[in-house]
Parts: sequence; C-alpha cells; structure tokens
Amino acid sequence: MQRIIFRTDPPSLLKLETLSLELKNVGISNFDVDFETCEISVVCPHVKSIQQVECALRKAGFKCPRLK
Repeated sequence: MQRIIFRTDPPSLLKLETLSLELKNVGISNFDVDFETCEISVVCPHVKSIQQVECALRKAGFKCPRLK
C-alpha cells in the first residue's frame, strides 16, 4: 500500500462528493481532506491504482500535483 498526497485549491462539497464517487469507481472507499493545508490524502492498495486515483481527481475537477 502507498499513501499519496495531492495539494489542491480549497475543495467544495460538490467536488468532494464527485471525488468520492470517482474513487469508488476505482475501488477506493475513503480519503482524507486537510482543509487547513488543502491536501487530499489517499491510500492506494496497488501501485497501478495511483494513476487511477490521479484520473479520478481530474474527473472530479481537481487540478492537483502529487506531492508524495
């Protein structure tokens, strides 16, 4: 497993709901949002799912580079 962190603009509730649906489509059921630092943290069970998470973030309307 690998934790990846994305920095983003302050997320709206609509974007977070969309992100939740998109992540469920790729098999990830939860994620953490730090509203103070505007970071989204996702635990990926497989290395190949990192690209799927990045795609889900883009589909949800986020433009965010991966930090770690």
